Amino acid sequence: MKEALRRIAERNVFHAGMGYFTSRPRWLLFAGLLVLGWTGFPSGVFGQVPPVNDNFVNAIQLIGTNVVATGSNINATKEAGEPDHAGNSGGKSVWWYWQAPAVGYVTISTLGSVSSVYGGPLDTILGVYTGSAVANLSEVASNDDGPIDATSQVNFKTSAGTVYRIAVDGYSYDIPEDADCGSIELSLQFIPGLPSAPSWSLPTLDGSEVSSTNFAGKVVVLNFWATWCGPCVAEIPALIALQQMYAPDGLTVVGLSLDDSTDGINPPYSLLNSFASSYGINYPVVMDRPDAYEVEYLYGGINYIPTTFIIDRQNHIAQSFVGSQNYSTYESAVLPLIYANLTVNLAMVNGSAHLSWPVTQASFLVESTGDLSSGVWTASSATVQSDGVNSYVDIPLGPTTQFFRLHQQ
Repeated sequence: MKEALRRIAERNVFHAGMGYFTSRPRWLLFAGLLVLGWTGFPSGVFGQVPPVNDNFVNAIQLIGTNVVATGSNINATKEAGEPDHAGNSGGKSVWWYWQAPAVGYVTISTLGSVSSVYGGPLDTILGVYTGSAVANLSEVASNDDGPIDATSQVNFKTSAGTVYRIAVDGYSYDIPEDADCGSIELSLQFIPGLPSAPSWSLPTLDGSEVSSTNFAGKVVVLNFWATWCGPCVAEIPALIALQQMYAPDGLTVVGLSLDDSTDGINPPYSLLNSFASSYGINYPVVMDRPDAYEVEYLYGGINYIPTTFIIDRQNHIAQSFVGSQNYSTYESAVLPLIYANLTVNLAMVNGSAHLSWPVTQASFLVESTGDLSSGVWTASSATVQSDGVNSYVDIPLGPTTQFFRLHQQ
């Protein structure tokens, strides 16, 4: 779809050195240039002002647990140091922020936003972060195309009191000025607490039954997919890498195939075994059809695939994704769940702080601060070592109070 839009844009945009003009069959003499197809003044000229929430520091607060806000990213810009939202450079971002009242599950969507360039849905990119400065943000969730159209949607677990920074930008194929823009409708729905993941029992590739309870106490990436689904296949390497990297620390990917039965009676064992072998799938694959459609309904009805649920060690749905994701997106979602209860021991040894924690697949930095209220943490220059069971570091102590934390690299 986006390649088609790009071809439309390239065909209908005339670069006149002063802006970008969307063409219609009209002639207009403008600033000494004969322009074909000009339908309005180019963005950003003649003193047109940017939106009030163009910059991070001027973000608009969203208040409540069921909120709909409207805005625009026409004439908006991208700030120095601002991240690429959902992996796209964008160029016309605007900002909101929202403070979570409790632990829960929130859905943020731009459905209903309208492009002033194409007249259809605004092709948004959506990013949600924590952090106090635009150049120092930690991504919580991001999305390009949501489940309905070119607008975006994210779902994620919240922490009580945490302020979430929300960026909405337009998708760009090239330079910032080409980013899509228009009217934005931003909706936020919060549900306190976390929904429990429905239980299931399904056949595996070898014909045995496996149940969701077999993965109790693990972080589970439950991926609804099918062999005929291109975006599903595209993200399989990321899921394989995720399983290989973090299975030792308590993660498992489960591929729940929605492939139809080849004989109308039995699950498609041969099809799935052949596919799994050819792609080197290293995680469990279970089959929903032809007899277990109810699993799809238990998870809200799977209208689009791939759809993926991130389930924490307590069997709560912590986050969900619709559409193909890359490795870094999945990794960002699972790491806080994998290491949520990582035990760190602190002891005083010869005037130094001796910090130790179990060896994990993830790497951690030790950071320190003398003032918790400042929010400023400094990475220790001490070398992290390992005895094969625990990672540890020894940090010389000064005369003042110090606080330490682990920061995942």
